[in-house]
Amino acid sequence: MTTRGSKTYYKITPVANLLGRAGLPFYLFGLLSLSPETGLLVLEDPTGSIDLDTSQATPVPQNGAWFNPGSFALLDGIYESNGKFTVGTIGQPPCERREASAEVFGHTDLLGVNIPLEFSTTGSGGRGLRRAERQLVDASKGRVIILNDVHLDLSRTHEALSRLFTQWEEDPVPPLICVLCGKFVSEGFNGSIAYKEAFDQFANTISVFTKLQTSTTFVFVPSDADPWTAAFTAGAAGVLPRKGIPDIFTTRTKRLFSQANSKNANNPAGTAGKVIFTSNPARISYFTKEIVVFRDELGGRFNRNSVRFKPPPQEVQEPTINDIDIMNEGMDIDGIEGTSDVPISTAAPVNNSAGEEIINDEVKLARKVCIQVSYPSTPSTLFMSCSSTMKTLTDLKNEQYP
Repeated sequence: MTTRGSKTYYKITPVANLLGRAGLPFYLFGLLSLSPETGLLVLEDPTGSIDLDTSQATPVPQNGAWFNPGSFALLDGIYESNGKFTVGTIGQPPCERREASAEVFGHTDLLGVNIPLEFSTTGSGGRGLRRAERQLVDASKGRVIILNDVHLDLSRTHEALSRLFTQWEEDPVPPLICVLCGKFVSEGFNGSIAYKEAFDQFANTISVFTKLQTSTTFVFVPSDADPWTAAFTAGAAGVLPRKGIPDIFTTRTKRLFSQANSKNANNPAGTAGKVIFTSNPARISYFTKEIVVFRDELGGRFNRNSVRFKPPPQEVQEPTINDIDIMNEGMDIDGIEGTSDVPISTAAPVNNSAGEEIINDEVKLARKVCIQVSYPSTPSTLFMSCSSTMKTLTDLKNEQYP
């Protein structure tokens, strides 16, 4: 980690080199884990492991990311004579730029689709793909829509999908990809007959939208509550990757898309619509980019297993009249005229008397998940890229899609 414009640098010391150097400050880098003997938090690197004292540690960024066992972390602190490392600050390693990765792994076909990593950077081999991708963007084409918790056993879900599909059908350029994530039944998998009826109902819903069947790729990504994982985990987390929806439930939907594309002889090669029942996580090759869809409760997992640090010092101030009025405006009180029907969690951001934005807990948690998945810190974060997903969901909300 170099300081911009100078030759100053910070040296990372291996754990084995700390012996005999008590009382000195060091920078360490390694894997956070729990000691099987003491249950204490330790840091491991290729040379050894050391117990950590995080009672006075300050995370960087403050309240911006989780630090879990299994995460890589950078630590700044002092090596004590008792053999522990007292942590002063703890942060996540900086992300490696794509160009730097391509210099080492540029020849590697990571997805198995004959597109090496260098095609997405400055490699000459991907020039045609990058040009085609820019043309789609300039023409407002190539949209990727992601829908989550699509409960196909509920009638209101199919009513909402019908309104959504109607808008896409009338659009001159329908979405290129529509990703539907489970769970696909509201109460989880509880029987083969009801589950198959839910997907048969989806086939009935989309059967009237011929344009979507012949031009859009529908990708179904299961959750823990879909077969067959839910059959032996009762909806709890299972082993990754989780297999796609079995063919016994999807035959009617697949046959519908196959018949629609066989009748449409005007479709150029490679542009026909598809329906894909894939695994979780799933990888999508989108021209020069790789999109990974991972359906999981990441925020809950990070929060349950995160290392707790001391709370940051805060100045206690008495609320002003304006602050009290702002908080009351967002309250959802039944039976009183003039109160807002929108809970504070979904209301527009407001500012306090000092001009600072008041952010509710749900928004803070969502931002924290986005920050966490932008770092290659844990195995779970490698499965998901959140920036394009959040933008797509925001666009859907702004366009008032159901």
